[in-house]
Amino acid sequence: MSKTTYGVRVSILLAAMACGIDAAAQNDTINSVDRSVDVVNAYQPTLRRSKKISIDPVVDDTVKYSNSFEYQMLQRVSTVTTKPEPLSAAGMDFPIYKSPYRAMVEGGVGSLPSFYGQIIYNNGNSQEHHLTLKAGHMAQLGKVKLEEGGKVEAHRNDTWAGVDYNHFGGNLRFGFDVDFANNAYSYFGQNSITDTLAYLSEDGGELSGGDVLRIDKQRNTALDFMFDIGNTIADPLDKFTFKAFAGFGVWGNKSGVGQTDIHFGGSLRFPIKRVAGVDADLEVNTFKSKLGDEDPYYDFVEHKGTDILFAPHFRTDKEFMSLRLGLRIIGVVGDDYADKDDFIVQPDLSVRFFVGDGRVNVNAGLTGEFAQNSIRSLVERNPYVSADARKYVYDGRLKRYVSRNDVFHSQSPIVFNLGIRGAFSKSVQAGIGLAFKSLGDEVFFVNRHFMSASDTTIVGYAPHFAILQDDGKLFSLNGEINVNPTANSNILFEVTFNNYNMNSLDEAWNRPQVVLSLSGKCKPTERLGLKAKLTYEGERQAYDPTAGEAKSIDGFLDLNLGGSYYISNRWTAFLNVNNIAAADLQRWLGYSSYRFNAMAGITYKF
Repeated sequence: MSKTTYGVRVSILLAAMACGIDAAAQNDTINSVDRSVDVVNAYQPTLRRSKKISIDPVVDDTVKYSNSFEYQMLQRVSTVTTKPEPLSAAGMDFPIYKSPYRAMVEGGVGSLPSFYGQIIYNNGNSQEHHLTLKAGHMAQLGKVKLEEGGKVEAHRNDTWAGVDYNHFGGNLRFGFDVDFANNAYSYFGQNSITDTLAYLSEDGGELSGGDVLRIDKQRNTALDFMFDIGNTIADPLDKFTFKAFAGFGVWGNKSGVGQTDIHFGGSLRFPIKRVAGVDADLEVNTFKSKLGDEDPYYDFVEHKGTDILFAPHFRTDKEFMSLRLGLRIIGVVGDDYADKDDFIVQPDLSVRFFVGDGRVNVNAGLTGEFAQNSIRSLVERNPYVSADARKYVYDGRLKRYVSRNDVFHSQSPIVFNLGIRGAFSKSVQAGIGLAFKSLGDEVFFVNRHFMSASDTTIVGYAPHFAILQDDGKLFSLNGEINVNPTANSNILFEVTFNNYNMNSLDEAWNRPQVVLSLSGKCKPTERLGLKAKLTYEGERQAYDPTAGEAKSIDGFLDLNLGGSYYISNRWTAFLNVNNIAAADLQRWLGYSSYRFNAMAGITYKF
């Protein structure tokens, strides 16, 4: 079996699907490339105002797109919601900060059935004080067709609320965020556990199939707070600037597992004669987990630790070139799973050349990455992961996976990027890039599985996932073409080719081989907005515990359409139709998605 997995990701946003291209609106004048957008996805460590790692539902809204990339110095993976994903609501496109109205309320009803509602208040007219309040809920009560036949309930309820405040006064700005989220969902995935059979647990004990299957629901709740302060300078190339932040988060689930996070840091920028500068970034993240409720299915182990990143660097920005020379110095302190405190030094180098009057830029970078693997971050990556974050390690003598609890943090000592981006006209930009990444303790997921107590040749797998970690290499090729045919439409073509070569694993489990996407948006009239997205995700490999080998998960085609009609300044109607092809969208082995579904609703601004 090959240890190499290939993946391609292609995204195409096509506005012309919904409205024609206005040739008269195009201009052949070639503009300079936007230096703030890097198609090649080169790593640029930055401190974000707030790392919102709460479990807000991620809405797959095909009207929206982004061709910018954002990174953290200490990468903490954001929420990946379960499949089925929350349905999109066109009202979420409402740019509340540009509206003369201070609030909006919207609601929708879907075919699953599903129900959605959200209210937002925003005092965007204030020059000194900017306050946003939000609260919403989405309930999805549909059924999912399993791969081996039959339907099961796949209910999901998402609730979110938040406060966002900013104060602008003189040269100082400060603000805070408070975010609450609650997600309740079921472990509805296909499994091969028989509730009347006795199984050998991973630690050598005995479990009944009923002990496994009764873990059928989960709920994650999070509350996060972030405060930040910084100076506002009209000309940051000439004046010293600073930012500082501090925050905490609490998270817990139905199984009794909890986690507390504290994070703080800041950045300093010292310009040198407008063409160079010396900068420094600091970020500290500390976490501590709480043991879950006693249960024969789980083996909870406390996990705590602190990650510290200090990133000094020198930069220079000239008309034809920008250069960054620095280091990423990472300390991993007090980690229960590590034998000793760790000290990591990674390069942080990048260079970009601008040629052809700025129409083309060539860039290269050499840096590293670090990702914290706490219980919260693992659940946010895969919500179906076992509540005790159980880790599997292959035992060559027993020729099977055995259980452990020491999930190490992931790091990539070397991340190399090389790319080129150019502007062909006022409305067309394109880029292509190559990347190499060395992987250390990369996280993959496989179903928990158990041998029958009476016949060890019989293996049953559960709808909960365990964690595998492995080192390896990743080669990537990616490109982008971004086209704006008119002022009210956009086309974005994106391609990424990934070649995983793992040291021990047969495959890069559950990493897709091919992803194709064709989508877009346009506004053919003042009152009508249309959107469309067509995605093809190719075959991927998952570990099948019953066979002890790889199982191919078929690719799928996902077509989503939607639109908004502005009835008046206050009223908007929206309609979204998702998975029109009724495809079986499996992100994880056994977990299919909702098939054809639709949602219609109304937005009211006041």
